[in-house]
Amino acid sequence: MTLALTLTVAVASFEATATSALMPAVVADIGGRSWYPLVFGLYAVAELLGLVAGPVLVRSAGPAGTFVAGAVLHGAGLTLAGTAPYFGWLLAGRVVQGAGAGLVTVAVYVLVGYYPAARRGALLGYLAMCWALPGLAGPVVAGAVAELASWRAVLLGVPLFEVAALGLAARGLRAIGRRRPGGDEPLRAGRRFLAALALAAGVLAVLNVRTLPAALTWAVLGAAVLAILAGAAVLLPSGALRCAPGLPAAVLVRGVVAAPFIGVQYLIPLSLADGRGYTTAGAGLALSGGVVGFSISGLMFTRPWLNRIEPVRVVVAGVVFVVAGMATTAAGLPADRPVAYVFLGWVVAGLGVGLGVTALNVIVLDAAGEAARGTASAGMRVAESAATSIVTAASGLALARAAQAGVAVPAVAALVLLAFAGVLVPLLVAARRLPRRAVTVP
Repeated sequence: MTLALTLTVAVASFEATATSALMPAVVADIGGRSWYPLVFGLYAVAELLGLVAGPVLVRSAGPAGTFVAGAVLHGAGLTLAGTAPYFGWLLAGRVVQGAGAGLVTVAVYVLVGYYPAARRGALLGYLAMCWALPGLAGPVVAGAVAELASWRAVLLGVPLFEVAALGLAARGLRAIGRRRPGGDEPLRAGRRFLAALALAAGVLAVLNVRTLPAALTWAVLGAAVLAILAGAAVLLPSGALRCAPGLPAAVLVRGVVAAPFIGVQYLIPLSLADGRGYTTAGAGLALSGGVVGFSISGLMFTRPWLNRIEPVRVVVAGVVFVVAGMATTAAGLPADRPVAYVFLGWVVAGLGVGLGVTALNVIVLDAAGEAARGTASAGMRVAESAATSIVTAASGLALARAAQAGVAVPAVAALVLLAFAGVLVPLLVAARRLPRRAVTVP
């Protein structure tokens, strides 16, 4: 089961980065350049809907059935996309694929919850490494296969690894196949579905707000944020938006802690290319430092000494590292500053995100209990998606306005990184509301 879970996460990470790298070749082959943004937008919406449907399916079909259903949908979506004769067919595949990814995400967390508490931290550390490292190889391997064969070979090859993962997990899945998490409160699927639609519409709106006329920007952005908050109020645990102590605070902090790191990272290669003349490969190398830092954090969680530390303390340390890393990166972005600050800072930020996210995953799985692990796991990813979209939109608007005023990209990027590093500081206070427990590792 452990090998199957790690392989599943690694395949998902590889496919996500490979798809981004392959899209130019796909468009050149079957057309659809004007629909290009929908490749990622529709996937994001479908994934959100899968995350919402996941807890409902876990209660009816169990985590094993949800895992299998999600893997089959994801593989079917990739097969549709890989055989697409035209762009609409490809988009249909991305929708099926995204729904499957949402179901698998929920199922993986629920399955991790069945492991003994003392082993969850190590397993989540391995999963963190398996998510980070394939991202480094994804674009390179996908590009090489596409040049030697075609982009279709990449998309059609991934489901083979998913079949292998299901085969590896078969014994473990059969062992827990009949388990159904209990729960006193019904999941009101219809209400959650409507909330997911509102949140998905808000996410799509904020991600595309830069393309709107200036007169509409703020009105649309405000309406989108309201839609996101309305959807989140239903989909997150009760009290999460006000950071109520216990599980609600843990889900909210988990959703917020990684959002600045994810939402502003595109500014780093842009700044290095604009301010220092770096090539695309050289500028992108700075982002690899974040992957390295994230992987180091995963490796740390596989060591018993870290799992003996109370998880809330690890969260606090992670937030401190993220703030320090983003501030250091910002200090190195102006052309007259040592560029080493950028590379070092982003490694530190990635390390902090990995520590914070993994420790919060442990906290949420412990606090939720078997009955609520599905909804809590979905809530973490929903919160992260919403927060990341808002950060991305805000940083994009700042960049667009600065460009109109003639301000250099590195200067704007540095200010944006510092601003969002400051946004994370209140999490140090919010950490007092997180559930606490003493961890002992045999």
